[in-house]
Amino acid sequence: MFGGEAGPGKTKCLTAEALRQVYHPRYRAIIFRRTNDELEQVRDEAQQMYPAAGGYSTDRGNTWIFKSGARIFLRYMQYEHDVHKYQGREFQYIAFDELCHFTEFQYTYMFSRCRSSAEGLLCYVRSSANPGGVGHAWVKRRFVTACRPHKDRRYKKKYFKRKRDPETGQFIEVPAAARDTKSYSRGFMPANRFDNPSIQNMEQYETQIMAMSDPLLGEALLTGDWDIFAGQFFVKFNPQVHIIKPIPIPKWWLKIVGIDWGFADPCAVEWMAIDDSDPPNVYGYDELYVNETNPDKICEIIKKRNAKHNVGEPSFYYGGRDMWTRNPMTWKREETQTYTEHTIANAFMNEGIIVTPANQDRKQGWAFMHRLMDWEGETNEAGGITYAGATIEEQQASMPHYYTFGGRQPHLVNQIGDTIRDDHDPEDIDDKSEDHALEADRYGKMHLMMSTRPKKRDPVEAELARILAETEGEGNLYQRRY
Repeated sequence: MFGGEAGPGKTKCLTAEALRQVYHPRYRAIIFRRTNDELEQVRDEAQQMYPAAGGYSTDRGNTWIFKSGARIFLRYMQYEHDVHKYQGREFQYIAFDELCHFTEFQYTYMFSRCRSSAEGLLCYVRSSANPGGVGHAWVKRRFVTACRPHKDRRYKKKYFKRKRDPETGQFIEVPAAARDTKSYSRGFMPANRFDNPSIQNMEQYETQIMAMSDPLLGEALLTGDWDIFAGQFFVKFNPQVHIIKPIPIPKWWLKIVGIDWGFADPCAVEWMAIDDSDPPNVYGYDELYVNETNPDKICEIIKKRNAKHNVGEPSFYYGGRDMWTRNPMTWKREETQTYTEHTIANAFMNEGIIVTPANQDRKQGWAFMHRLMDWEGETNEAGGITYAGATIEEQQASMPHYYTFGGRQPHLVNQIGDTIRDDHDPEDIDDKSEDHALEADRYGKMHLMMSTRPKKRDPVEAELARILAETEGEGNLYQRRY
């Protein structure tokens, strides 16, 4: 990745780099922006340099053809499902201009298109980025943190490879050695406005940046400070507070599973347990995040996970409305069945998992998650937490009711930290964010907003359940985070 600050000429560099192999007749390159309007800047740069390299365009600058037969495509990828337009295609150079405008799924999916069936062609992916945007957090995590450059700004190359998860069949990324023939490299090359000699009036340029409506974003663009995150949605979420070490889950606690269905897009499944305190605490204890996986396979994994945890079967499975397919004949006859039998929900039911339609109210759901995460107090660099209040009761009242077990829900934790507000509707998250795990989590959490809240257990019943659980070898089930 190249950039990190405003002004170094990132778009110009990515556009010029696409010319590197135009001498080869089988060469295919593609440069992405998130929207068609944003792509106009890339078209302008291409118009200035590609004709001099022998290129011409017949579609207003979206496709450039060269004398050798090589082609460079300029395209936009507004929605996550747009990646499937490129199934079966191969490109030797793939570029993402302003990577923070894209989701991680869009970026990593295109790796499968970076290949060549012709000899003598290099295959690689390049990108540019500034701080800010829907992808700020994952880009920072992937490049700035994982591949922090040397002090003199020389980029530090790191190596990774993908291996298949034996349970889900999905590929996961792990560190690798440079000599590993299956590894690929990654690096962050920082650049700033002082590297760009085409900026004529530097002071005026800086003044224009700082005149933005969001001063935090303006500062981040000028300084390249990736720790400035403007517009974060879940502002109360703190990893030191909300991510805890796994604790034993009693079998009598209510277990709920939220499902955000997807096949081409990711399918997210989030497990959570609700204790019997008043108000109740919610503990996220597992996650499944896969794509291009059939319902029967997902159900198989869910049942294996339930058996593995041995904390009791979930009482409810909640799914989004896209798990049900509306019958198009409903409008003709009132007695016609509203939903067809050929649905994802029916496929789950055939495997023994009954899915209930979730409450789809996004704003109410996000607001409720805010309330669960809310807490008052301070943290320190050593990892300590001091909750507000002079008495134990006051401190307990300052604690959140939202917890996730460390390492158990990585996609959910990342998406909580990555998500930003919608510029047009601050009560909702930006619809360009990758939010599949968040949606699944919201479906499950909304159960607490129903009238059937967890009831406080009778002391005798609770003691009997504890004795029975200890007999089964569960040990001390009263370990709590206080």
